[in-house]
Amino acid sequence: MFCMKCGRKLEDGEVCNCEQQNANASQVEGTKQEEVKQENVNSNKKSNNFFKNLGNLFVRPVDAIKDAVQNNRWVNGIIYVVIVCIVSSIFSTIFSVASTIGYYNDNISYVRESYQNAVRKYGEDSFSARMYLERIESAKEVRNEAIFNFEFILKTIGNFLKKIVTPIIGVLFITLVLFAFGKLFKGQCTFGTLLAGVGLAYNIQYLQIIITQIFARIPYVNVLVTLVSLVTMAYGILVFFAFWESSKLDENKSAVVVFISFFTTLFISSLFTVVIQVAKNIIAEF
Repeated sequence: MFCMKCGRKLEDGEVCNCEQQNANASQVEGTKQEEVKQENVNSNKKSNNFFKNLGNLFVRPVDAIKDAVQNNRWVNGIIYVVIVCIVSSIFSTIFSVASTIGYYNDNISYVRESYQNAVRKYGEDSFSARMYLERIESAKEVRNEAIFNFEFILKTIGNFLKKIVTPIIGVLFITLVLFAFGKLFKGQCTFGTLLAGVGLAYNIQYLQIIITQIFARIPYVNVLVTLVSLVTMAYGILVFFAFWESSKLDENKSAVVVFISFFTTLFISSLFTVVIQVAKNIIAEF
């Protein structure tokens, strides 16, 4: 007599226990797989080093994007974007205020130079010297009134907050558009995984901040525009990898979706700007 399941020879009346053994083996294997899965989850949590992941973006960008997407690090993505926007806004605000102060100081320097020329030519008590001396004091008053007033401070704070909020909204919007078109093309992406990748990719803007601060006062505008364009291009490539990894679509479809998403975002943004400007003009007429 033989077992119909495993073929083992049985004694008369004996029942084969092969099914029970297989069930136990499957249970053990399932337990091992669950333990391995839990170990991988714990390993990912341990490896979620905020600054290490950020550094990897500039050393191993593709691997960093894959890690962010695969482990759904969307919280990190949001924090990354917020930090970049704050840092960018701080530098931009400092540069703007410094430029405004520099404008008035240049005027003061010009009048002071004229005063010194008048002193050398006509003497300190001359009419021209006294006139330029009065203009120096007047220029200082104009500078102080322009800078140290509530309206200027309020405007500066408003611009600072605007430069923080606007890019954050932009990143969330492009992520939403990518998610919508990804679903339209039958992709497997989720908003969270996309935000994880796009948010990390946005940190490439640190290069733009550095480049702008270096070349802002250098009269080679074309160099600045070219370098900023290269950074923007790099951001687009990283967004492509983020979408590709998240959606599981092939390269061609992913490229089409990213292109359409960026074009749609640019079109809507331009349209919104035009509508706002038209509204301001209408309000100004009344």
